[in-house]
Amino acid sequence: AGSQVPQLEIGPAIESAGNSGAASGLVVGSPAYMSPEQARGGPVDTRTDIWAFGCLLYEMLTGTRAFSGQAVEDVVAAAPDRSPDWARLPASTPAAIRTLVRRCLEKDQARRPQTIGEALQAIDGVQQRSRRRHIAAAAVAGLLVAAVGTSAWTLRRAERARWARNTAIPQIAELSNNDKYAQAFAL
Repeated sequence: AGSQVPQLEIGPAIESAGNSGAASGLVVGSPAYMSPEQARGGPVDTRTDIWAFGCLLYEMLTGTRAFSGQAVEDVVAAAPDRSPDWARLPASTPAAIRTLVRRCLEKDQARRPQTIGEALQAIDGVQQRSRRRHIAAAAVAGLLVAAVGTSAWTLRRAERARWARNTAIPQIAELSNNDKYAQAFAL
């Protein structure tokens, strides 16, 4: 079977925060992305959407959902009671992204990023470091090309000097001694 693109409902947490559904215990949202407070029917805010973002980020990095179960009830119960399998994050995941995913999936709302802007700053920081690494790699590659070119030019120059000293000058001297100036000049 082919890959599936995860669907994420960002927004229902904010929409339900002020309505009577949240107060009456009505749970709104995609079960796999529900925060602990949302799963309990408690008050929600933007940090609930930060949790959903963390779930999606975890899923994008690992290929599996952060919280799963056999039935919807199992999935909803997983968020408050279990932690994702952090070992599933690829070893190549930058430390700043690992930290971001963990912060987004904090059980305590107060420990999560307070806005999506905070989360995006962490991602931007990783991208900027990555760009700097690419620029540094390009600079090193450029220096290597220059070094190889300079070495090749130096070797070629040394080779020509050897040829001139060992072959051309003795032949020119011989041709000049025999009054064959045109041939000596051509050499």
